[in-house]
Amino acid sequence: MKRFLSLFLALTLCFLLVGQAFMTGGTADDPVISLSYLNNTLKQSLLEDAEKYLAQTQAAQLSYLYESYATQASATNLTAAIKNTSSQHVQARLLLKSGDTLTLAPGAQVTLLAGAALSNSDNLVDITDGKKHDAYALLTHNHCYMKNDQVEGGVLITSETAEVFLNGVYSLAYSNATDYASLADALYEMGLFSGSSGAVTGYALENSCTRIQAVAMFLRLIGVSEEAQAYQGSHPFTDVPKGHWAYNQLAYAYANGLAYGTSTTTFSPDKAVTAQDYLTFLMRTLHYKEGTEFSYRTVLSDVIKLGVFSQSEITAINTGLFLRNKMVYLSYYLLFATEQQSGLSLVLQLVRQGNVSLDAAIAGAGKAIGGRIY
Repeated sequence: MKRFLSLFLALTLCFLLVGQAFMTGGTADDPVISLSYLNNTLKQSLLEDAEKYLAQTQAAQLSYLYESYATQASATNLTAAIKNTSSQHVQARLLLKSGDTLTLAPGAQVTLLAGAALSNSDNLVDITDGKKHDAYALLTHNHCYMKNDQVEGGVLITSETAEVFLNGVYSLAYSNATDYASLADALYEMGLFSGSSGAVTGYALENSCTRIQAVAMFLRLIGVSEEAQAYQGSHPFTDVPKGHWAYNQLAYAYANGLAYGTSTTTFSPDKAVTAQDYLTFLMRTLHYKEGTEFSYRTVLSDVIKLGVFSQSEITAINTGLFLRNKMVYLSYYLLFATEQQSGLSLVLQLVRQGNVSLDAAIAGAGKAIGGRIY
């Protein structure tokens, strides 16, 4: 109890300070208030006020404080990102999203590694093929394009997420589309997302995900990945035999009522996971009652009725291919949903259990850019 009291006190102080801090401390260059700022400016009077407030506050209010902090941080980050159009020189991979526009300086080189993009002028040269690239033509993956000596021209991202390797001077016109990569960064900061070992960035947001990969992903999301990997129980699914890389994890998920099969003896591990599949996993994580409060068949509408996700979110998530970027979206915003056994938001329940540190929870929320889909 004492440990959780300290957690609430820290979050209360964050909330009390963040209003003033966001009005006075943020700039386009440094938009997010740092943990050091929050920690180093604590005043005894605020500690005393927070202790008094703590005595009157319940789990729902505690969760509200954290969500309010996260909302303000992501909104500030979005404003700063849109305003920041300064030029910079890099030799690095960039994670981008739909509507982002890179304006390239003469001589700058860009390679599309994942996702889709097109040139917004005829001022790019495909140096891999040794020919001029047409205006508004799609870029070819792993081809190197160089900007000619004209002032105007660059690359427009047309997929929900994309990755490029950029060498040279550029400026970025940041769109207000959902920034899935920033949500992946947030989850990674909290230790709740490890990405994909085969991906160029480690996130592979443009890829689909199998059912067995989804099990591993949501077990990490709820902070039990290591426990699940060490689990020595069994499961009834013959298509995930002993020796399979995820056998222990599936056995753990099955034993804890988090994942069931496509039949009594099969799990269909290599089948692409759907939004319906993943939302069912997540609702079990929140300990909603399956069969009364939600079901696999109706989960897409159940999550709306229960207020876990909005109609707009479910429409967007269930439109087109269900890729890892959408899994990341659902995973991040599930953290703000109420875990039914504790009454806390899932992220604070994870903090209370020791699966996520408070510092990581706050730092992670500070990495998100923009808000939810409305």
